[in-house]
Amino acid sequence: MAKRHHSPGKRGYRCVDAATLEKEVSYILQEFGSETVFIGSIAMMAHTERGRRTKDIDVILPHECTAMLIERGFTTDKKGAWYGPHGVKVDFYTRGEKIGGIPVEDIERDAQTKKME
Repeated sequence: MAKRHHSPGKRGYRCVDAATLEKEVSYILQEFGSETVFIGSIAMMAHTERGRRTKDIDVILPHECTAMLIERGFTTDKKGAWYGPHGVKVDFYTRGEKIGGIPVEDIERDAQTKKME
């Protein structure tokens, strides 16, 4: 299992350092390319170019792909949470799910493209 870059604190896990977060985002982009839709803090950082603290990365993928995630170096813990190869917690969402009551398909449809380097 990948080494974790966070540790339990008073309110759950600590935020991920910027360098590790950037490595994980780059890896996800490399592995999933144009199918990747980032939401949450990563999307906000990309569009506002302002740093924001986060404990995880939220990603929409087009379909359930457990075997593919494992093949690409992602791991799960006992509770079923996913972690990238750099130890960052990654929440994956797929079509058919809702996030905050909003269908993933609506979020995908309304997503704005932003080149991430």
